[in-house]
Amino acid sequence: MIKGTLVIVPVYNEEKFLTCFLNSIVSQTILPLSVILVDDNSTDNSAAIIKGFETKYTFIKYVYNASGVGKVQGKKVIHAFNYGLSFVDLSKYSIISKIDADLELPCNYFEMVLDCFSSDSTIGIVGGRIIEFHGEQWVSTNQANYHIRGALKSYRVSCFQDIGGLMPVLGWDGLDEMKAMYLGWGTKIVELDVKHFRPAASDYNSLDLAYNVGRSNYLNGGNLFLAFVRSFIKSVRSNNLLLGYTFFKGYFSEYSKSSPKYVDDQLASFINKFHLKRIFKF
Repeated sequence: MIKGTLVIVPVYNEEKFLTCFLNSIVSQTILPLSVILVDDNSTDNSAAIIKGFETKYTFIKYVYNASGVGKVQGKKVIHAFNYGLSFVDLSKYSIISKIDADLELPCNYFEMVLDCFSSDSTIGIVGGRIIEFHGEQWVSTNQANYHIRGALKSYRVSCFQDIGGLMPVLGWDGLDEMKAMYLGWGTKIVELDVKHFRPAASDYNSLDLAYNVGRSNYLNGGNLFLAFVRSFIKSVRSNNLLLGYTFFKGYFSEYSKSSPKYVDDQLASFINKFHLKRIFKF
């Protein structure tokens, strides 16, 4: 039986998008039971916008998190999410969603998410398709057929608990899926387009990000061969050899030190075999 959905929204300086986002939440054909918006030490008008909706809708709650100023790719947003999670009794919900505040959800988004979970008890993670505005039109973003983008992930609570929740690390939104599939859960992309108003990497220096993604690729269990492959792909797709080189440099900085990984050997083996099969189609 599906009890209902808990939505946790990390918010940092989202005043430009918040009203549109929250209007898309309150217009859902099936409303979430609870929506917790975690103000992650915003310096703009985000708090006032959230509190305005909180006074009108009993299922919306404002929470302030006194974190550091600025954005840190991967880590900070999950620290905020986990802080919001500390205010709830998860046993009251069947679904928990981590949703970003720079989205506009179709009015039947949560209805479709719930349908996906209800139709297949082995599905653990669900989310829609991200579209972004480029040039003069909304276009789909690259998305592997198993991958749910970090901006809009919904988890069956039992799956969420099986994987130990979300780790505040860069690459958390791939690591969660690997853990889930390793434990026998499936993922499913909802056939709905969700507008994303700010591209994921737009707030970060591309070379710094590539270096840190390389580091996280090692820490999250990736092997040396796959790091070579990813470095090559990044160079080709971006038409920038320096980007691929910087990614591999970040990977090797951790590999050369034999740094402790975030995953055990069994999960790392699963992760590498999974991606090798995707590359070689066997």
